[in-house]
Amino acid sequence: MTGKLGDRIQRDSLSYAAASLVLLAGSLLALGGCTQNQCSNNSVCGEKNTATGLNGSQPAAAGDANLKISVDMNPFHAGSGDLIEAYGRDQEWMLPDHQVIKGDPGYASPDSFYLFAKSFHGVAVGKLVFGVTIQNLSGGVVYLRSMQIVNLVCSGSAQGTHIWEGGGADPVTPRAIVIDLDAKRPMPLYYPKIVNLNPSSETPGTFGFQVPGGQTEQFDIAALLTKSRRSCGFGLAMDTVINGKVETLSITDSGQPFRIDGSLGGSYWMYNGGGGPATWSRVGAVANTQSRLSGPNQALAVTDP
Repeated sequence: MTGKLGDRIQRDSLSYAAASLVLLAGSLLALGGCTQNQCSNNSVCGEKNTATGLNGSQPAAAGDANLKISVDMNPFHAGSGDLIEAYGRDQEWMLPDHQVIKGDPGYASPDSFYLFAKSFHGVAVGKLVFGVTIQNLSGGVVYLRSMQIVNLVCSGSAQGTHIWEGGGADPVTPRAIVIDLDAKRPMPLYYPKIVNLNPSSETPGTFGFQVPGGQTEQFDIAALLTKSRRSCGFGLAMDTVINGKVETLSITDSGQPFRIDGSLGGSYWMYNGGGGPATWSRVGAVANTQSRLSGPNQALAVTDP
């Protein structure tokens, strides 16, 4: 998370204490009956009613303030350079079945592999990195109080063609909000730094930010699903305090759930670059299956039928 313009809320400050009292007194129903302690910091208060929130980048009036949410699904637009590096070292995608997969992503830009995968409606495997920017269009201060995961639905693993590209081993420590979907109770946790996106490497910090009027706050988010072969979709909800009133913001991928597939293991196509038959090579191919390309225009065989 960049936090370039938004200052961290000091929880012992008088201004935030006053806002918290307003929340307790008038907003328990809006928060699903949760208490201040249950909803503070990194805790989750169950499923929120996000019907009055914001979707995608649609602006909506909230009291006397207007907020605008923008979601950028390109991981190479993250605010943290370390997060971009960590992601670029290990990019995995599942390209859904029933389409012909061929071509050379190339290295024209850092996000060439991402753009190639998205051109085939790819779903991120293992980790999904995206950015959320909240812009305060009013003159008043907005408090960003907590974030929750909502509408989490998982099913069996996806079918299609599994592709991978990356390399590098040096540790990096990005700032990020990490969602471990393998956890018993997944929740967004803010890490001022996290070694190689490993949630067990660091203690999460306290979530709580204020956005002055006319300014923005950017969040880098990394959802992880590395220990199970399943496909999941989810949304996010953020509780805010605007002019002493609670507003719950709904955060989605253009109105649709964020999608991620579990780390599949097994066979996949590794991108080598360079063009020609060696552009792709099959890792973990079983007997009697395609293990390499006979030419640059040959399609990649399905890895997970």
